[in-house]
Amino acid sequence: MASVMWHRRGKEKCCASWPAALYRMTLASGSQKEIVMVKVIDHATQPSEDWRQGVRTVMLVSAVTEASQLSIFEQYCEPGLGAPTHQHSVEEVLTVVAGEADIWVGDETLRVRGGQSVVVPAGHWHGFKNILDTTLHVRATIAAPVFEAGYVDRNELTRRYLPPGVTPV
Repeated sequence: MASVMWHRRGKEKCCASWPAALYRMTLASGSQKEIVMVKVIDHATQPSEDWRQGVRTVMLVSAVTEASQLSIFEQYCEPGLGAPTHQHSVEEVLTVVAGEADIWVGDETLRVRGGQSVVVPAGHWHGFKNILDTTLHVRATIAAPVFEAGYVDRNELTRRYLPPGVTPV
């Protein structure tokens, strides 16, 4: 049986707990083969968290699930509630899955309904609010594996979903 050495981004590591990524396999003979190791994330097993009263969040993909470039989460907002004004250092896409929301980016407010998205440029103040009498379902995609935001309301938690073993500062 040939021995196998795995490399990731030029560093040797044990492959048992690696995140999905491109790897190079070097056989004992010296030949190399690039492979992609991926995993399935079962969204039904992801825990939900109340970020604030009336706003339930389910993080689907993040550093916690071993993503390295983005995070995707869903929020369920009761009538009149949503995300307060905040900003990210990366781009964000807000998709209304069900319901209707006012989404503001800077001084502009947009009325967005199920099946529509808004791309929020990096560094722009934005937020959203449920404008109907039913639950608003929003999916957010952020170009970073850890949720980080700056809020107008300094009492909001600014970092969420850090990789296992990382302590917030």
